[in-house]
Order: sequence, then C-alpha cells, then structure tokens
Amino acid sequence: MTPTATPPSYNLWDFAVAVYRCDGVPPACLHLQDQCAVDVPLLLAAGFAACTARRFDRAAYDTLHHRAGAWQQQIVTALRVIRRQLKTGPRPAPTIATESLRDKIKSAELAAEKIQIDLMQDAIDGLASTDGPAGRDQLLSVLTMVVAAGHEQPLSAADNQSIALIADSMIAVRA
Repeated sequence: MTPTATPPSYNLWDFAVAVYRCDGVPPACLHLQDQCAVDVPLLLAAGFAACTARRFDRAAYDTLHHRAGAWQQQIVTALRVIRRQLKTGPRPAPTIATESLRDKIKSAELAAEKIQIDLMQDAIDGLASTDGPAGRDQLLSVLTMVVAAGHEQPLSAADNQSIALIADSMIAVRA
C-alpha cells in the first residue's frame, strides 16, 4: 500500500481518537507519559504509521520528533502543566472559577495536540510503504522503540503492559 492509498477518511487524528477511546487506553497512555516521558501523540502516530503499512524505524521517529517536538514541548506540555497545577492549586485553585479556567486550558491542550498530530500526519504521508500493516509483534516493537527513545531506565512490567494494551487496541481499531 502506498501512502496515497490510505482512504482520506482514515487519518491519524481519527485513528488516535478511536484508539484513545478503547478501554484501558487513557490510563495506559497517562502511565507512559508520566513514568516514561512519552509524547503520547507521537506514540499514537508511530502506531498509525505501522498499522497503515508505513515503515516506522528510528529515522521515522526522528523525523516526526523533529517535525513536531518543539511544538509538543513548548506548547502542549506547557498547557498540560498549567492544567494539572490548577487541579490542586496554587490559591485560589481549586474553585469553581479556576475549574472553568482549567476546562478552557484542557480544550486548548487538545487543540494543540490536534495541531501536533496534523504536523505528524504530513510526515507520515511521506514515509516509505511496507508490504502490509504491522503484525502484533512488529507493532509492539515500534511502540517499545518510541517509549524507550525518551526513557533512560529499562522498561518495567507495567510499562510493557501499557504498551501491549495500546498495541492491541490499535489492532482492534485497524480491523
């Protein structure tokens, strides 16, 4: 399959939303984000590339990271930090007024992630094709490579369980 053979309605954003809605995926993604410093949109992009018959190796990772990494670090992460701070403080948070602000920041964070995903979609469209969508073992390898890229410690059993749950959800969404 060539990149242009992917149906236009099947894009990275739709895939990411569908995967994130699967049982257990939100806590698995948050675990990897908090424990392994994973860029979740990049992880979902890597899975999408593998599931849509594109070669995703370290060079592809570097391409996506280069394309969207500054946006993710300077905008998405900054919004996330502010949103999380408003959950418990500083004073006057948490209040009804600060919760309303927190909700607006959460919407802005999601919009920023959509922009990041759109940046990565363009890069994925240019990746080389493979003979077919990645099988489970290949997909696990791709996702593990992404998680390990930003994590200096060996992956824990909980990390690997989160990766497997996300991979299985990606396969279910792809089917």
